Amino acid sequence: MSIRSPALSALLVALLWTASAPAGVQLPAQRPQRLGWLQHIGGPASLLRQPLGSVGDLRPPGSAEHLRLQPAFQGDEVKLAPALRWLEHAWDLQVAAVRDTIYRVSVEAVPSDRTAAENLSAAVYSLLQTELGEPSQQECADYSWSAEDGSAVLRLSDVAGERRVTVLLTSNVVRTFTPR
Repeated sequence: MSIRSPALSALLVALLWTASAPAGVQLPAQRPQRLGWLQHIGGPASLLRQPLGSVGDLRPPGSAEHLRLQPAFQGDEVKLAPALRWLEHAWDLQVAAVRDTIYRVSVEAVPSDRTAAENLSAAVYSLLQTELGEPSQQECADYSWSAEDGSAVLRLSDVAGERRVTVLLTSNVVRTFTPR
């Protein structure tokens, strides 16, 4: 199934906000002949494989701050970064790096209301589908894509009554790192 219409994408996202699928639901194995590239989605993906210093004004997380990224490799650093503007919306930004190379980026937006959350979710889903093809996996409100240069996850959540849209991007450079 291919969703190219923004209206259909918005409808799909709206349905997923209100209904939960059984855990472990797999999408049909319709994989594109050739995987897309994370770099083609722009925005946060442009930070992958860049030096940590290229982001600017990074700071370590405080003890009370919620980390979407957890250290996973020897020498892993997780930093909070200034907000990023992407898809006409402000996103909170976290980056993870090993040996000064950013391998994972997490962006999270808290839209003003349900309609804004559904529209933003549909825009992200549509962009990822256009650039990366159909999701390779779906579990409840998490969608995963494989790409030539890494992977992407779109997560829709409700935290204390706030609807959140989170995008996690991971470069395949992680294959060269030593696990903790």
